[in-house]
Amino acid sequence: MKNIVVSLAVVGAVMFSGCSLKSDLKQDEASVNNVGQYNFDEILKQKEKWKIDTYKVGDKTTFLNYKNSEDFYLSFKEGKVVGKAGCNHFFAEYKIEGNKFEVSHAGMTRMMCEEKLVQIENEIVGNLTNNTSVIEKLNDGGISFKNEKLYLEIK
Repeated sequence: MKNIVVSLAVVGAVMFSGCSLKSDLKQDEASVNNVGQYNFDEILKQKEKWKIDTYKVGDKTTFLNYKNSEDFYLSFKEGKVVGKAGCNHFFAEYKIEGNKFEVSHAGMTRMMCEEKLVQIENEIVGNLTNNTSVIEKLNDGGISFKNEKLYLEIK
């Protein structure tokens, strides 16, 4: 009798741990597709706003300081990207295939801004749009976009 009770307890524990493991796998399936690549479209939609942290154009790397958390961000939803790169708001369509990220049909508001902010906007938006970037998931949970003109990190 003791053997039957112990056996049932072991079987029950294995079944419950199997359910727990299966639940964890389902959560990961949302961000990894069937060939082991990340589902970047799903990852980008997980946050309402991604802060633009760092960007590099040519040999110059710029770390953005936030006076206001609304100054530099990107948001992704239903094939559209919107954001702010300092002063003006921009909007565009995006497409992701594997680890390739492409922005097209971009537009931007044109308010009077500090010259430094206009330069930052032009470097980020001008080099991100109408280019195909390689998108990667960073170890710290951030995302990077890299093309021949721009390296951009969001967190």
